[in-house]
Amino acid sequence: MLYDDIDEQKRLFENVNEQHIRKSILFPKFALLRFIYDTMNEDKPPLDMIKTLECFKDAYTLPEQCLYYDYSGFCYQKVRQYEKAKTLYETAEHLATMENKDMLYYHMGIMHYRMNEQLTALFYFRKAYNMFEKAWNTNRLLYTHGSIGICYSRMSEFEMAKKQFEETIRLAIQYKNRYVMCTTYDNIAFNCFKMHDYKECIRYCYKAIDMDYHWPFLFAYLAFSFYKLEDEEKAWEWIHRGKETVKDEAALDLIEYVVLLIEKADCVDFLEKMYHKFVEEEYYELQKFVLMELSNIFHQRQLYEHEAECLRELLKLHGER
Repeated sequence: MLYDDIDEQKRLFENVNEQHIRKSILFPKFALLRFIYDTMNEDKPPLDMIKTLECFKDAYTLPEQCLYYDYSGFCYQKVRQYEKAKTLYETAEHLATMENKDMLYYHMGIMHYRMNEQLTALFYFRKAYNMFEKAWNTNRLLYTHGSIGICYSRMSEFEMAKKQFEETIRLAIQYKNRYVMCTTYDNIAFNCFKMHDYKECIRYCYKAIDMDYHWPFLFAYLAFSFYKLEDEEKAWEWIHRGKETVKDEAALDLIEYVVLLIEKADCVDFLEKMYHKFVEEEYYELQKFVLMELSNIFHQRQLYEHEAECLRELLKLHGER
């Protein structure tokens, strides 16, 4: 787990003879490391391992117990069992020393961000950032710096978000972290997309793609942005490239929406279905996008009651300010 490179971690785990390690006194420590690795890197959280690790609690040092509760909380957070996650984080915080509170606070920031509680998320991200800075943990420092920008963006503080992201890029270049550079270009692109600054959105999408970062939504941002700039040829280019490349359903829905716009089709039913899907998946930002599109359509059709309903839902999504 000392390696930041995920592939290197995976290679090392694959080289461990698990049958041998199970008979070793080191198994509790190996199991904890494996649990942390799987929690952070696998799509399906290893909830079944939590009870196994619980049997070894007395064999763990206090820092290891803190890690057990911290990553158990993160595991439950990934399946949206937030109250359970909160309880585990509270136990972890009680056990934690100053040396291992940084990741705990970072995880708590992610949880509150996912719960759409942005001020609380910012509080924990800033606490984590200060600790990473003192410890010279540059990779985590960069991730947290970018996370603060994402909170500002969700709070519609777009200019503050953009400044935060630009500083993240500067630091990522300084510390030679290619992954953070790519993800931050994506974050700036989405921030510009929400600002309706489509030229800047396109510019940052291209920066990410030029670095071989093909996040599915980049194709949707580009198709929509070129449509808004009345360049249908380019819009179609990114629609076709997106459909050939993208597997993510939410990104494909956005791409299909651009197709409907270009073809001047009635989009209301499609948008309403897309909205309910985004609610189920807790895609708060995409919910906002769809509600704005629907409210504009209803306004143009003078369906003011429907427009007002969309705007009320939009206000609820602004979350904790």
